[in-house]
Amino acid sequence: MELGDFPTYVISLPRATERRDAIAKKLQGINLPYEIIDATDEREGLTEAEIELIGGKSSLSKYKGRLMPGALGCLISHLRCYEKLLSSDSQYALILEDDAKFSPAFMPILNSILARFPNRGFLKNWHLINLGGWPGDEPRPFIGKDTYPLNLMTRQVIKPSISIEPKYYLGNIMAGVYGTHCYIISRAGCSFSLKKCPSMYSPIDYLMNDSGMPGLFLVTPQIAYQRAGEGDIGFSKNPPKIKHKINEGNLEPEKSKKKNTLSIGLLHWLKRLKATCFILILCKPSSYYKRLLANLLD
Repeated sequence: MELGDFPTYVISLPRATERRDAIAKKLQGINLPYEIIDATDEREGLTEAEIELIGGKSSLSKYKGRLMPGALGCLISHLRCYEKLLSSDSQYALILEDDAKFSPAFMPILNSILARFPNRGFLKNWHLINLGGWPGDEPRPFIGKDTYPLNLMTRQVIKPSISIEPKYYLGNIMAGVYGTHCYIISRAGCSFSLKKCPSMYSPIDYLMNDSGMPGLFLVTPQIAYQRAGEGDIGFSKNPPKIKHKINEGNLEPEKSKKKNTLSIGLLHWLKRLKATCFILILCKPSSYYKRLLANLLD
């Protein structure tokens, strides 16, 4: 499998001419053919087809209540890429956002991954390979088996894993990753995401993270980057990481509270325990539990 064997879609707003020029120069510099996909801009209105992608008008109202406009437009843009792939004869696609930046190892690592296609070994049933994902505030990815059960819910457990190049690994992940600026997706991954989207009401990376997508893979360390604040993907309308309170429409900083190391550790552990119980009981499909059990028993 080579890069020319499947399309590269670059999601970009038509008005973002500087970004388009910048990503075009980067891709031409690494001899990577591409196709620009005009990103959806909710501020200019959504078409009936775009509304149907997220489950119709009933889902649209819920999405608008939970997501910033940029996040909704970004989600729909990615879903349109999935539809485009499914309507083609291609088996895979490389999806890029126009603010993606590549490490010097990007092409060597990508070519090394493609050399392992067609599907072989534990890559047989893959859905998505994230080339630029990161773990948010969670610990860095764990290479191998993580024996602490709670960590299986909060860490990117890369297992089984294969060494692509020295210090670079590709493996199945038990927890989610964030960042959708650079990934390879299969037809199966597209179908899964389009089916799950109408009931998730989440940004595109949360859709991947929380939907229980089987065959979700990660390259670590990442070989593509997105500077914080540059992407169109947003959090919910009241981002959990911004520790402010809303008072009559204005953001006011909370009073700082001193916490000792023990209390911080306890609160973090309780948060993880709560998230673990919630995930185990409510959030994951049967494929998730099979994968979890296999990792625990291996």
